[in-house]
Amino acid sequence: MVDEIIIILGSTNDDFGEVSPIGKGRLKVGYELSKTLENAKIILTGGFGSHFNNTDKPYYYYANKYLKSIGGDENLILAKISSKDTIEDAHLSYKTIKEYRPKTIFIVTSKFHEERVKYIFNHIYDDYNLEFVCDEYNGTKSEMENLMKTEKREMELLINFRKSSKGSRLDSNIYSKVAAYYDKYRYTFKKLISDINEEISNIQIDGDILEVGCGTGNYTDNISRNKDGKVIGMDSNEKMLNSAKSKFNFIVKNEDVNTEIPFKDASMKFVYNINFIHCVDDIQKFFDNVYRLLKTEGAIYTATHSKDDYSKNTFGFYFPETVNIETNITPTINSLNNSMLKSNLKDVTIYNIREEYLVDEKFYLACKHKVFSALHKIPESSFAEGLEKLKMDCKLNTKGYIHYTIIKAKKI
Repeated sequence: MVDEIIIILGSTNDDFGEVSPIGKGRLKVGYELSKTLENAKIILTGGFGSHFNNTDKPYYYYANKYLKSIGGDENLILAKISSKDTIEDAHLSYKTIKEYRPKTIFIVTSKFHEERVKYIFNHIYDDYNLEFVCDEYNGTKSEMENLMKTEKREMELLINFRKSSKGSRLDSNIYSKVAAYYDKYRYTFKKLISDINEEISNIQIDGDILEVGCGTGNYTDNISRNKDGKVIGMDSNEKMLNSAKSKFNFIVKNEDVNTEIPFKDASMKFVYNINFIHCVDDIQKFFDNVYRLLKTEGAIYTATHSKDDYSKNTFGFYFPETVNIETNITPTINSLNNSMLKSNLKDVTIYNIREEYLVDEKFYLACKHKVFSALHKIPESSFAEGLEKLKMDCKLNTKGYIHYTIIKAKKI
């Protein structure tokens, strides 16, 4: 049993593997803390990255070496995490934390870094008791000014776009937490399914069909019925895919679109995504990849929301703070159009779909269990207020509406 886990956040090392003064300060604080606790273990974070470690060994290797030099023992180390930034420090450590479920987690960082660390870890480890311990690092005036500029820039990215400058997403673990509820309560919309099926039927070539960001496969399952070719659902979330696999009607691939789309050139006749394009880090790279995958006369179909859609959707009526949150992280329709054209996709077409649904118990439970990621980003008081209003409307057979903007194109 491990009562306490100390996560010592990584820093930088030079080309010879010498840990920086910032890193050494954190390691000293973490080690001294461990000596005051009866049953504590340490997690070291830090892998490779041009901004902090250009050697052939991960940062945690040098951190562990330094820890031993000041009296630390290898048995003290519970895990070593090859992370590239603070968001990954938190996400990649989470698996170990879940396995051991300690009473308290101590996160060791530097004072100048504390605000960002608290923002990230309090979001990801919302069901654990956290304590933050800081080394009082004091560099030169110019060094501290540069460090604070970096912190300000990264905090703005976190607050406005929920990601780091290295592309790590703050909310990437949300879907693991809600996968079962997502599968059970998240709606699929008939007009959207009908529109996609019609698009596929209009393509007079053979080839596979790919949904990028299929989640639990709710749409993929519907699209796969009565199709002659292979239908493939692709996602990077293991728990979501476990639900998708249970549906049997399509092939499932565990791949991260932000790394690569690992299928053969000219192998797909239709590639589509629904409520997913905001999860793509590099939109241009995404559409370049789609162009590569598509056969001639094949098509790409993206179902997303514009700012106007978000403001008109019934969901935003109950939880108005989500409108700006969603708008800030979703690429504009104009930017998607431009990226498609730049990727040499042709016949770009943009139109809207509006669908009515019943504000019922299923919708209420979907919101209660926060299967919509934006609900994790608003204050609990606002969430509770919206949920109570929604609960009352469920008894009145209230109608709800969702608005989609469709942007589609062809490879010619």
